[in-house]
Amino acid sequence: MEKKTTITNVTISSISPTEGSLIGNNLITLTGTGFNSINNPAVNFGNAGATKIKIVSDTIMTMVNPNTGVPGSVSVTLIDGGTPIIAPKKFNYNLPEITGIHPSASSVQGGETITIEGKFFTGASAVNFKALGATQIHVLSDNKITVTNPIAPNAETVDVQVVVQGNNSPKVNAAQFTYHQAANNGVPLLFSSETPRDTYIQFIGDQSMDGKYYDNSGTLKSLAPNTAYSLQEITSGTRFGDGLPNGVPAVLIKTFSGRIYISMGGPITGMSANYTPDANKNPNLDLRYQYFEPTIKDSQMDVDLSYIDFTAISLSLNTFNAPHATNKNQISSSSFDMATATGAVASTKNGSVLPKPADQLPNAAFARVISPQLGNDGLYHDFTNYLKTVLVNKKVRIAGTYVGTGHQPSGTPSTQAQSYDYTASFDTQGNVTLVPNTDSGNGYAPGVPTVQQGPGVGTTGGNIVITFDDLNDKTGIYGCNSPYTLGSNPKTTGITNDVYGQVVGDLLAGLNFGYVGSTAKSNNVPIGSLSSTEWWGGIMPDGTVISFSSTPGGNNIYFDGAQSDSKNYNSYAGSISLLTSGYGFPLQDRLGHNLLTMNTASDPNAYLVVWVDILPTPA
Repeated sequence: MEKKTTITNVTISSISPTEGSLIGNNLITLTGTGFNSINNPAVNFGNAGATKIKIVSDTIMTMVNPNTGVPGSVSVTLIDGGTPIIAPKKFNYNLPEITGIHPSASSVQGGETITIEGKFFTGASAVNFKALGATQIHVLSDNKITVTNPIAPNAETVDVQVVVQGNNSPKVNAAQFTYHQAANNGVPLLFSSETPRDTYIQFIGDQSMDGKYYDNSGTLKSLAPNTAYSLQEITSGTRFGDGLPNGVPAVLIKTFSGRIYISMGGPITGMSANYTPDANKNPNLDLRYQYFEPTIKDSQMDVDLSYIDFTAISLSLNTFNAPHATNKNQISSSSFDMATATGAVASTKNGSVLPKPADQLPNAAFARVISPQLGNDGLYHDFTNYLKTVLVNKKVRIAGTYVGTGHQPSGTPSTQAQSYDYTASFDTQGNVTLVPNTDSGNGYAPGVPTVQQGPGVGTTGGNIVITFDDLNDKTGIYGCNSPYTLGSNPKTTGITNDVYGQVVGDLLAGLNFGYVGSTAKSNNVPIGSLSSTEWWGGIMPDGTVISFSSTPGGNNIYFDGAQSDSKNYNSYAGSISLLTSGYGFPLQDRLGHNLLTMNTASDPNAYLVVWVDILPTPA
């Protein structure tokens, strides 16, 4: 019998994470000492061996944990022909766990998009509302699933359970969903401004809007789209329901999808069904305004703040009486701080201020600071330095799992849920070519839930090519809508709503954040050498789960944290990243937390306060 030799000077001090889904496929990191001295290491989780073991350094080793098939704790053991070395903590394979459902109620008609939050969702094969199965199941991450809830036979409260490998999540209060027969409740919006007489709201973009307000005399009236209302006009002593204050500007919206503009000093002029004010031109050049974007249907509201186009007025969104709301406080700093920060990063100081640079706040004539994607050439840096110097001959991996568009399986390869895995290479002229790797476009990949699987695009679609001119155009990196060429097809007009658009979107978001080519480190690894999913979390093509908390995005490393030169990221968005919860560029939601969701069916006394040009009072 061969005598075993002890591995010397090798220790394990920690394992991270220490728990995961039943399906395995978590990226696990061991820290310790002496790893460089190990040849052909093996790591067991119980009796099952890990895969993709990689010695990163003498103190760091990574691997993907196996699927053991059963819940429970197992020892983690490092083996190399000598005495096994056991990690100080065990790894726990957990049942799926639901911690919240948003919204947590709907009518018995079902058909609503429901977001389920919790843990250990990777590998979910079904989501059940009592005995009824949900459809359009999208496993967005190990912590979040979206589904379409089924029609219910009765108005009742039911248990929701996520199923992974035949195991149901426990029945807990946080996992209950209420079906009701109640009619459309609508969502109350209240507005707080120090100058209600000179502050106006206008609903632009949806002719089907259904909304009400009480006028000064207490008379209930219908809101009209593309019509300006002063906050004083919609202030009444009559309130819309219990729990709401009276004597404040308020409206009740039952149906709306579009933009709500807030203007100061006067109403927006020229409004019509598809009108978008041009922030550069008359008749609204001298008018100060900002918008937020709600979608309201029945009792459900999804809303976000946007500073993508310009910075004019500080807006904040706060929910009240809404314990089930998500991202319930979307806070912005003062208008002065926001405008000063964005104006200061223009190529010529305050050159982006309209109507003229001399009118920067606190000047009463100030209108807005134009963003890079809306302004004229030269107002902000372009990306010549980034694309033609920093990234020349660099490569980056754009990889993850696309959740698909619409009902799944899609039946259309490009909109089918599937893996994507491309290598992006930058040439000396600043062009980028993305080449699909093996198993890209696989609709049966491990990261795609069984109920969603179907034929994907494979690798036969060809390379994706984006020219320097299209990347450097203001609609390119800044606008996150670069046209591109796929194989021998004609150039697109922008990002398409399919798997190819997901790939290009990942790349553009990474360029905006400064992740592409970044030498800054996250978990001791250069950010530029990570894949796109490792920048902000999600599910890799092979099913490996990347937790948001382990990513640079999850640790607030982006913009100037990723690049030391401000010409190598979206400096406009970076200037306000700590000043507002709103979007600074179109794909910033790769990091999440931008969308506020509330529902007055689950929280009957809930309402939203829009704070205009003043700092909000916490809920």
